[in-house]
Amino acid sequence: MKSIPLHYLKVWRNIGYLLVGIVVILSVISPSSNVELFRINDKVGHFLAYFTLMAWFAQYHEKVDYKYLAIIFIGQGIALEIVQTFLPERMGDVFDALTNTTGVLTAWYLARTSLGRLLLRFETQIK
Repeated sequence: MKSIPLHYLKVWRNIGYLLVGIVVILSVISPSSNVELFRINDKVGHFLAYFTLMAWFAQYHEKVDYKYLAIIFIGQGIALEIVQTFLPERMGDVFDALTNTTGVLTAWYLARTSLGRLLLRFETQIK
């Protein structure tokens, strides 16, 4: 995959990897009673997590690579739902996987608009 030439590309990539790590960790840790409030909006959380991943990585990849990013993040969402079926206190959910996919596809669509180059515009403004 080809990256967009950004001055702070290494920083943006590391933030992206951190976001992936956060999603993975939150997907496999046991939910505590302290996060019951978030269970009300479980699907919103899934949508936002995968929307954010796709939107972030699309910022510094070429549009022709968006399909590969989408495959990676949709695959990650499905894989983590499968992993959850083997974890105590977790339960994989096909509707969570569908919500993850919807987040990825929505971000893919919006990344093809002017929203897809927010980091490039940000870097231009701070130079």
